[in-house]
Amino acid sequence: MLENFEKTILVIESNQRDLRLCRDLLELRGFNVLEAIDGIEGVGLARIHKPNLILMDVNLPKISGEDALNILHHKPETRRIPVIAFTGFAMKGDRERFLNIGFDGYIAKPVDTRKFVPEVENYLGQSKK
Repeated sequence: MLENFEKTILVIESNQRDLRLCRDLLELRGFNVLEAIDGIEGVGLARIHKPNLILMDVNLPKISGEDALNILHHKPETRRIPVIAFTGFAMKGDRERFLNIGFDGYIAKPVDTRKFVPEVENYLGQSKK
């Protein structure tokens, strides 16, 4: 999948195990992966690198995923980057709640290793870029 090397995904996740799993799965499929462990670092990396997609946990240190999303949506250089809620909130209604907040998609944790990369690729295919 050489075409994926041109796609950069920013994963903003404070749980090291989840971050490592996402990185490994995405890199195996040929994606370039950037990593951030909190919302402030994630917003900074997004502004500098302008990834094709952002996977962002909702519960982050320093600033929440929702606050980081609002910052990204209000900056001209990042407002068109799709941001996917990547969260352990997986109860009935959570998906709709995050979409209503402004996330462009939703992936529930724990990661299903068989479905994760196809879900990410689907969101890349729907990209606003």
